[in-house]
Amino acid sequence: MKSNQTIIEKVKALSLISLPSYWHTNPDSDRQQRIPLALVNFQGWQQYRYDRLLALWSNGITEFEPIKCVGYRLGDNVWYGLSDGNHRCSFMSDQNVDVISADIGGYYDIDVSQFVIHAARYELHQIKSEHLLLIAELEPDLIAELKTLGVREIHSLNGGGED
Repeated sequence: MKSNQTIIEKVKALSLISLPSYWHTNPDSDRQQRIPLALVNFQGWQQYRYDRLLALWSNGITEFEPIKCVGYRLGDNVWYGLSDGNHRCSFMSDQNVDVISADIGGYYDIDVSQFVIHAARYELHQIKSEHLLLIAELEPDLIAELKTLGVREIHSLNGGGED
């Protein structure tokens, strides 16, 4: 089976289209954490910000202000979406830093019961307002991973013929 990172990458893509989820605000005592940088979805794009971080790093400053993010949980898998800190993440990744300080505002728990695998075509669909919305074509290993998370497999798009 593929690594958890594969399913996280697929579900990150799904998160762009209004996933059914439940919000949990982090208590203040749990907001400040060090999280694996590999689980943060980021992209730096302004060179001057990167250069400013490089100058600080060159002067021995190796800790920066915590990034601000929210977590997305799917079963035991978690990843983070940023509201502030893209350049810090990009820079720290280039420095081979594994963890970063983060202020996590809360978590979205994704409801896997709102997804089904259409077995005839092996695509993932979201159940929404009595219709199925095509999400993505699936690889066999990913199908197995989704099933372990509780995603149902069906044979008919009208909802019949569940396994």
